Amino acid sequence: MSGIATLAQRKLARTDEIREGLARLRERLAEYGETHDGQFWLYGSAATGRIHFESDIDIVTDFDAEQTAAVVDFVEKTCAALRLKADVQPKTWYTSGYLKKISAKAQVLP
Repeated sequence: MSGIATLAQRKLARTDEIREGLARLRERLAEYGETHDGQFWLYGSAATGRIHFESDIDIVTDFDAEQTAAVVDFVEKTCAALRLKADVQPKTWYTSGYLKKISAKAQVLP
């Protein structure tokens, strides 16, 4: 029965998988931002490093309005390929107060 993983082991493995996926996601977002003249803000546990087995990846997109649909589609597809849950919204959908609140700890890419 040594081949059966405990719940704690499965949660730890999923947390590690999220961390690895997030590292690759950061690279892809930075590349996309550079080539499409925009930025991504990672906030929440993705920015603070407080990842757990149920973490989603909170992302604000900051691109020209004409690019919004393509940018969100890129993020959602990239996250799905990396087995990450994405919570992605354009910057224009947030209030200035909320943006101010998250900007203190956000990671801006590129």
